[in-house]
Amino acid sequence: MNRNQSGNAIVFVLMGVVLFGLLAYTFINSAKTGQGNLTKHQEKITAVEMINTASTISKAIEKLRQRGCSENQISIQRDWNGDSAITNTAPDLYNANAPTDKTCHLFDAAGANITYAQIGNYNYTISGSVILNGLGCSANASACADLAFVISGLTPQICEQINLALQYNFATTPVDDDGMGDFTAFSGSFANTAIVGDDDAANLSGKRTACYQDNSGSTGYIFYNSLIER
Repeated sequence: MNRNQSGNAIVFVLMGVVLFGLLAYTFINSAKTGQGNLTKHQEKITAVEMINTASTISKAIEKLRQRGCSENQISIQRDWNGDSAITNTAPDLYNANAPTDKTCHLFDAAGANITYAQIGNYNYTISGSVILNGLGCSANASACADLAFVISGLTPQICEQINLALQYNFATTPVDDDGMGDFTAFSGSFANTAIVGDDDAANLSGKRTACYQDNSGSTGYIFYNSLIER
């Protein structure tokens, strides 16, 4: 190999190194961008899954009511405490008003036959201790408490995606002062411990489903869906 050929070979090697570096940089950059898109995509999927789950529960509750189950007879009894047993005790949300044949049970084959499923890292509850302002009666009384599907501890991003999926044009996420601590799980009786969508979050008034920020700061962002308006 003469000197010119040797010089050209070195140039080609250097060019190869430079091109490899550029390709590696492009690949890594694309991977980062793709990961960002995936995260946003997952937020949207989680938001839609929450809305769909709430809708499924709502339809199941309506099925039980059409069967003749009263509001107080609806039972959400299941293995809530995770001890692999369903007991007629408070930890499993036993409802003494429910028929013993379990025809008014949400999570039983004899009733609505719904399977409880966690949504990502989030657990939902069904509460009978919240008044959703603008739905049914809104007086400050237990007779006006609604049955609601609730998930707390959401991220701001998922909360935003929920409201976008519901086609709400909120300038910012609504802020209310009723956190998850007020949403006591339902076991056959209704109580008034929270009002959502009143003076401090009037833009939630009349909305059957939405996501908002808990003003007390203890439970982050909360998604709710009305199951029975009373």
